[in-house]
Amino acid sequence: MMNSPTTTPMTPKPKSPQTLQKRPRPRPNPAGLTRQRAAFEHLLAGFRASADRTPAERWSYLEAAHVLAQNRFVLHWRSHWHMLRFARELGHRAEARGQLARLGLTVFGHLVQRLPQGNTGRAHVPALQPMVPPAAVRARISEAMASVAPPANAPATT
Repeated sequence: MMNSPTTTPMTPKPKSPQTLQKRPRPRPNPAGLTRQRAAFEHLLAGFRASADRTPAERWSYLEAAHVLAQNRFVLHWRSHWHMLRFARELGHRAEARGQLARLGLTVFGHLVQRLPQGNTGRAHVPALQPMVPPAAVRARISEAMASVAPPANAPATT
C-alpha cells in the first residue's frame, strides 16, 4: 500500500488570548501605596506652609513630590499641576510652558510605561533624562516617608 503524500497548507497556529494581551503588572503593596500617597501629601503640605521661604526651597518640596510620585499616574500628574501653578505664581513663563508640556508627557509616559526615574520634573532638565535627585530633594523625600510611618525597627507601643 502506497502512502500518497498529502500536503497541507502551512497555517499559523492561532494565538491564545493570553499571548495577545499584555501581562498585568504586579500590584504594589496597598500599604506602600497609602504610605507613598501620605508622604506625597506631606510634601505638598510642606510646600504650602513654606510661603515665607525662598523659591528654591519651595521648589525642592515640589521636586521631591515629583520624584516620589513618578510611578503613580494621578500623583505624578498632580505634581506637575502644582509646579505649573507655582511657576505662574512666580511669573516664570518658560517654567510654566515646560510644565504644560510635561502634563501631556505624563499621560504619554504612563501609557507607554517609560518614565525617567529620579527626574525632578522641572523645565530646565530634559524631560526624559533619568537622574539622581539632588541631596535636598532626597532629604525631603526621606523626611516625608519618615513622617508617615514609624521605622520598621521601632518598638511596639501598648
